[in-house]
Amino acid sequence: MDFSPNWNKLKGYMEAQKALLKRFSQKNKALMAMVKKRDWVSLQQQMEELKDLSCRMEVIEDKRQLCFDAILRDVGKDANTSLSEMLPYLPAPMDQEFRRLKADIKLSAERISIENRALDCYVEARNKTIQEIMGELVPETRGQLYGPKGDLKQSDIGTRSLLVNKSL
Repeated sequence: MDFSPNWNKLKGYMEAQKALLKRFSQKNKALMAMVKKRDWVSLQQQMEELKDLSCRMEVIEDKRQLCFDAILRDVGKDANTSLSEMLPYLPAPMDQEFRRLKADIKLSAERISIENRALDCYVEARNKTIQEIMGELVPETRGQLYGPKGDLKQSDIGTRSLLVNKSL
């Protein structure tokens, strides 16, 4: 099998992904702390930084995929061949290095997913608690719609019936 320079490029892209995922995880933890502290100004900035990291991850992923596609073309493999299927053809040290990188990337992505679910659960629980408290303190506000400035809004439907298709 031909070990083209594309393998080194692929390794570089995977290392860049790993580093970006690590930074993303750190920023994600900081985001959770800002939500808990209710530091809304810093929270907005943190969200912008996470958005930037996400865009950079997409660019790196696209480059990584193009590089891997070039490797597959170089060796005459089908475009549906996975990295895992290609690794046994590499020399043992290279094979181990790519397996380690792939595992690190997968683990980092899973960790971020868990952190995001934890943040979602926290925010959802807080929101539900606030809604329940407001419903008990001010029962006449239940079911009311409010605009962004706190003004009472009317439903666009008004008093007309609404048919909901449950099969969707």
